[in-house]
Amino acid sequence: MSATWRDDDRFHDECGLFGIWNHPEAANVTYLGLYALQHRGQESAGIAATDGHAFHTEKAMGWVADVFHPERLRRLPGHRAIGHVRYSTSGSSNLKNAQPITANTARGPISIAHNGNLTNAEALRKEMERDGAIFQSTSDTEVILHLLARAPAGTLEDQLRHALAQVKGAYSLLVLTPEAMYAIRDPNGFRPLTLGRLDDAWVVASETCALDLMEAKVERDVEPGEILVIENGGPRSVRAFPPGEKLSCVFEYVYFARPGLGTLGPQRPHGAQVDGPPARARAPGAGRHRDPGARLRRQRRAGLLGGVGDTLRDGADPQSLRGADVHRAQAGHPALRREGEAQPDARDAAG
Repeated sequence: MSATWRDDDRFHDECGLFGIWNHPEAANVTYLGLYALQHRGQESAGIAATDGHAFHTEKAMGWVADVFHPERLRRLPGHRAIGHVRYSTSGSSNLKNAQPITANTARGPISIAHNGNLTNAEALRKEMERDGAIFQSTSDTEVILHLLARAPAGTLEDQLRHALAQVKGAYSLLVLTPEAMYAIRDPNGFRPLTLGRLDDAWVVASETCALDLMEAKVERDVEPGEILVIENGGPRSVRAFPPGEKLSCVFEYVYFARPGLGTLGPQRPHGAQVDGPPARARAPGAGRHRDPGARLRRQRRAGLLGGVGDTLRDGADPQSLRGADVHRAQAGHPALRREGEAQPDARDAAG
């Protein structure tokens, strides 16, 4: 492994996560969730779904609306799914580093999506390579997967605890197996992760804007150091690690997160000498945000949306979901635009 695998000067720690458990259109809902989180990552997008037996994973380089055309979504059956959008995370920008990462283990298939940056990932990787481990990507996420595969036999919660006790740094994780979905935050809570409810389904997302889009109810944050296990009987909490000082990356407030982010709470942004988060931290260009949730609600009231995936299956062009830039990635499906509202110029998407 080259010693220069992380030598560029870009940010290496921000992505978007979305997961859903017990929904008949899990992949379509995950698509909408990733669409709302597009501002967190534009390099690649991926979804892993399961029906409780087989796993199906689709991922590619590009924007969510470009990657997930109707045919690709039809290849993701199942009532459970996790998704990921990537923004300059550790490793190079290529398809091998796109997430979720799915693998077959002694416990069966497992899929992992990660938002964060492990400060000791390179040291762990080199140690495991000396022991004969083979890595397919250069992302931190595969390091976690290898640690999990090497954990002593036991419940998956115990194996996750054993694996994550060895890593240092920031992480929010979604882990999907045929039996459960796991939502995990590091002991300092560097990265946001929120639990929500959509009718009978449970939803986890990096930001509440993804829940707002589908009118899901925000239940609570995943706590620092917590492993939240979501099964058919509902969620249960495993306190894997004692929580440390609550910290969050200052860039969540001023750069990565959408305005009005409600998932970081009264924490001290790490790296900023302040007592709490700014009341209205706004990113450059943030005033250009649109509200896709309002459009979705109008469409529901008008009886146009019988199911979450209907607009795509009815032949709408996913390209029209693209906006003029990252902060307007929610520019809107034709069925969601107000009467008389102009179609976004396709040329804007490149600018």
